Amino acid sequence: MQQFCVRLKMRLNEMLFSRIIASYICNVNINYKPEGRGEGLSNDKGGRLPENSLLTKKIKMEKTEKYFSTLGKSHSAPCLPATREEWENMRRSSWLKEMCRRIESGDVEMKHKLPVWTPSCAEFRDNHRAAKDALKPLARLMLDFDAKGFTEQIMNRLKDNSPLEVLLIEESVRRGTHVLVELPKNMTADEAQQLMKEATGFEPDVKVKGYDRCIYMVPEDHTKFVSEKLFEAKAIELDAQGTRCEGTASPDPSKGRGEEKPQPSSLIPQTSKTFKGIPYSEIIKEY
Repeated sequence: MQQFCVRLKMRLNEMLFSRIIASYICNVNINYKPEGRGEGLSNDKGGRLPENSLLTKKIKMEKTEKYFSTLGKSHSAPCLPATREEWENMRRSSWLKEMCRRIESGDVEMKHKLPVWTPSCAEFRDNHRAAKDALKPLARLMLDFDAKGFTEQIMNRLKDNSPLEVLLIEESVRRGTHVLVELPKNMTADEAQQLMKEATGFEPDVKVKGYDRCIYMVPEDHTKFVSEKLFEAKAIELDAQGTRCEGTASPDPSKGRGEEKPQPSSLIPQTSKTFKGIPYSEIIKEY
């Protein structure tokens, strides 16, 4: 009987230890590298997880579902799928704020070194930002208003009278205005731009409407409004011509495939200082 109790105690200890290890693995910070990059999944200590394990597949699926945009080091750099945490952490970085300060002080060339993000696509094949490589296109349209110093006025006009659902309003680094909206079914980008022109009284840049279009990143304090729906991106289906399926319209593919009212929304706390495992300080080390 005594031996049985000893064996039972050892077995219980083994089970408890296994549960602790499993809990640690499930909560470890996983860095996901998109398929085709040959790096798979790894934890913060450099250990690799088996590619065929159920945990690996689950993590990949969860990470993919959380992608709502892509981030690139610059306008011409590869754009990697990004989560809310990665997007918000970059907007809070001190080096981005310093870059924007220099641009506002007259260093115009610095603008071309700013990181970018894609409001209308959450993933590209091989991280190549091109309309034909859009793997997760979104029914969203970014309105880029070049008129400087009118962000508050545009936001106030849209607050109670927006014809489209607003997901984001921010002031650009040169004091223009970015307004991201949900693009309804059976509505083209041209029609949406016209509606927003009438609603705001300002004309948006008509060229900004492809799935592969990118926007320069701005610091967090440039954000005037952000909806939780911004981070709940759902991919739409495109046919062979790059047109939105199910009888709905989409932006002209030859130009790039590309009703909640605005209310204040807080951003989540910063929890990471890296993007895809790369320290932000290394992304733009010298500018």
